[in-house]
Order: sequence, then C-alpha cells, then structure tokens
Amino acid sequence: MAGVWHHLQDHVLLAGINYEARSVVPEPKNNGAESTLWWKSSPYLIGPDMQAVLLEFPFVTTELSARVPANSYAIAPALVRPASRGHVKRTSADPAAPLDIDMNYLACQADRRALLVSLALCRELGAAGAFEPWRAREALPGP
Repeated sequence: MAGVWHHLQDHVLLAGINYEARSVVPEPKNNGAESTLWWKSSPYLIGPDMQAVLLEFPFVTTELSARVPANSYAIAPALVRPASRGHVKRTSADPAAPLDIDMNYLACQADRRALLVSLALCRELGAAGAFEPWRAREALPGP
C-alpha cells in the first residue's frame, strides 16, 4: 500500500519559557493548560502553524528542573502544522520485531523558522504588561 509507513508527523512542543511567580500560583484546575494562542508564523499562511500554551506550573526537563523555582508558570511554544515528515519501517518479516521509527522532527527549514517565531512570541507574551503582577523574573532560559 503506497504511503503506508511514510508521512509520520507530530506536533513539536518545547519546554517553554518559565517564569518565577511573584505570588503563589494556584493549583491547576483541569489540565493545567487552560489558555492557548494559535498564530501564524507568516501572514501568507492560510491558517495557524504555531501555538503558545500557558501552563499553570513549571514546564522543564528533569535535567533543568533545579533551575526553575517550584512556584513558576510557563509559556510553551509549539509547532502544530509541521512540514517535516518521518517514517516507520519494518526491520524484519517477524511481526514481533521492533520497528524503525524516525520522527524526523524539524528537518524542514520552514519548521525551524516557525518554531523560532513561536519561541519569540512566547517571550514577548511573557514580558507583556498583563503578566507584570505575576512575573518576578524569567527563570529559564533567562534574560
């Protein structure tokens, strides 16, 4: 069957810009990401290709968690319409054999550009006056 095993894609969500809060961030209600923004990285696109997700908790990797205070929130950039495509391949005729899965994230330059635009947008949002009562400082990646 043509096309089977090819055209694998998924959204790319980065850990995000983490901000130490001035006051106690309330415990997340539902899923902890109740606010989101869909935006176009280029005015020439038909629809949004990036997303900014406001998270009511720090959003970092285990390796970086020590650099972010527990009382923090994050704005995470995402690429939601990636052009990059990966694949799934069989490694043998044995159906129990592991598959070769290559997500091929950010292989296309357009995806890398869009994700950088999304990252800049998240920083701009985080520095906006509306967050002034909440924002103590940008904890990660830091100014």
